[in-house]
Amino acid sequence: MGPVKTVLLAASMATAMLLACAGVLVVLGVPEASAQTTPKPNIVFILTDDQDARSIEQMPTVQRELVGKGTVFENGILPLPMCCPSRTSMLRGQHTHNHGIISGTLGARAFRNRGLERSTVATWLDGAGYRTGLVGKYINGYEYRYVPPGWDRWYANMAKDAWADCLNENGKEKCRGGKHPDAVLADKAEQFVRSSKGAPDPLFLWLAFNAPHDENGGPPPYMRQDRNKFSRTALPKPPSFDEADVSDKPKWVRSKPRISPKGERRLRTLHRDRLRSLQTVDRAVGRVIDALADTGRLENTYIVFFTDNGYHMGEHRLPAGKTTPYLEDVRFPLVVRGPGVPQDTRQELVLNIDLAPTLAELGGAPARDFVDGRSLAPLLGGDAPPWRTAALLENRKSPKLHRPAYAGLFTERRTYVEYEDGERELYDLQTDPYQLKNVYRDADPALIAELEAQVDELRDCKAEGCRTAEDAPTP
Repeated sequence: MGPVKTVLLAASMATAMLLACAGVLVVLGVPEASAQTTPKPNIVFILTDDQDARSIEQMPTVQRELVGKGTVFENGILPLPMCCPSRTSMLRGQHTHNHGIISGTLGARAFRNRGLERSTVATWLDGAGYRTGLVGKYINGYEYRYVPPGWDRWYANMAKDAWADCLNENGKEKCRGGKHPDAVLADKAEQFVRSSKGAPDPLFLWLAFNAPHDENGGPPPYMRQDRNKFSRTALPKPPSFDEADVSDKPKWVRSKPRISPKGERRLRTLHRDRLRSLQTVDRAVGRVIDALADTGRLENTYIVFFTDNGYHMGEHRLPAGKTTPYLEDVRFPLVVRGPGVPQDTRQELVLNIDLAPTLAELGGAPARDFVDGRSLAPLLGGDAPPWRTAALLENRKSPKLHRPAYAGLFTERRTYVEYEDGERELYDLQTDPYQLKNVYRDADPALIAELEAQVDELRDCKAEGCRTAEDAPTP
């Protein structure tokens, strides 16, 4: 055999071996393209503050660009519906009873002093090669000039609550000079994306707006161009609005008076102002999407839209607020748009504690062992893998509402709540979606026993124990 034929034979054998190896790789499920040839996706997480679920329908850009081009998880659950604990859960992937930030009064100081911010979704993605940026509200009480670990660009509200006058811009305090706060955040977010043009690193942007949170007890501010919008918009009045018969409700609800005509007018005015404030957020979503498109990143970007807690406005006689276990406060649609994500609506229970492990997996960064949540990545391609059957609800007592501390469950069929003072609530969401009839006293004792046992498992669960308790057969 001549030298040319010998070389050709060797080449053929080498090719055959490579093909065989490739076949093995495909069988084992290893991607055919290497990490070097498949760029990591960009990730944009957009968060609002105290948004009620119905108001997302009044955000045209969000409806067109996110809802209309992505997957909506209608049962997005906020286990503890309060902004500071919820945001901590989003950053860490932990239930409140594990991270311990149970209120805004603890806030940023405790988050830092306890070392919690040394391991968040930001540090995980930063370690995986992402250019990370936070714009907007961080943890309540953040008034410092330090930049927490994991963030390459930092534009954080410096205030104890929403609507800060000044930002910490990469370690230096800068004030907004009379501009609308959320419009300033939109500017910073757009600049963060556009400044990445031509850079090889993937982006992770955490964009946390103030709207539609109130401002010092008053209505949220809105831009002048939105002042005449929604002037004829009616106040939503579901069957639970100003609930006529609350005799089956716990004492803290029974003590509430009916909503007066004056109170209803205040709620209507507040509702319109909240919608106006959200228009700045809606335009900002469009600006970020345009910036992603202009920098050639849009097609390889996951965009996630959520709120930190829901909001009630007259349901069950509760004037305006949050922190209760009722649907208005704990449920908000989670919206995801991105590569391979179909236009779809799904009913799985997805929690705020799922955000950190989800964003980590999308970015190829391992979540830490302390995480209680689970990645939503298996749901984003349209598949229907086994999923949790129950979600924990928990909160400390509320002196303002005279509501005791509680722990409970949210399932696709029921909500069940145990209050610290011994009172209970149970609603069948299939027959009573507005939670008008508390059926606890008439329920089968065997059913109650099973619900109690599952709440006991979840109220103190950690990490894998939470996922096991969530997956238990739900009665």
